[in-house]
Amino acid sequence: MKHIVFLRVLSFLAIFAMSWTSASADQLADEFRASKLSIYGTDFGYLDRESVNAMKSKQLMVSIGGKWVMLDQIDVNQDKIEKACKENAIIFTVLDEYSFSRCWSKEEISDVYVNKAGSFYSIRGAYKARIDGRIAALDATGKSVPSRIKEQAVSSILRYADRESVMVPYSPNVLLEISMSDGFPLLYGRCSK
Repeated sequence: MKHIVFLRVLSFLAIFAMSWTSASADQLADEFRASKLSIYGTDFGYLDRESVNAMKSKQLMVSIGGKWVMLDQIDVNQDKIEKACKENAIIFTVLDEYSFSRCWSKEEISDVYVNKAGSFYSIRGAYKARIDGRIAALDATGKSVPSRIKEQAVSSILRYADRESVMVPYSPNVLLEISMSDGFPLLYGRCSK
């Protein structure tokens, strides 16, 4: 009996998998067209990389300024969003046509993002200010902190002094950042005014 149930479940899964992967040529073309339009902003033929990169950079720079919250750090409901926007927002500030800064609202430390190409950014972390702050916090404990602990703290900060990320406007109010150092996708949500 268990064998028959297992075979039925296996058959169902096989049929489901085949139906999920088999798409008509029209469905594939529609899916490809929608993806191309979403990523490149057009569904026309050959795309010039330089033009697409310039368009993507401008698209981000026009929309990034303002207060945002990191969606991976909150439950997504109205109360939590409002609280995070008041207490723990991230402020993106456009510096010029090629760069912007990211600063936590409760810190005065900013990372600077400089456009390398299209959606690809080099990030210069404010490592010196972070090191000074971490050492001061360790010293403020009133205990003698071993030098190896301080060295480990400095080392962990320096590891992220220079980074690279891909920045993609996911929607008008959601920004996706994918770090090249660890691949973790960060989602930012725009705070309402």
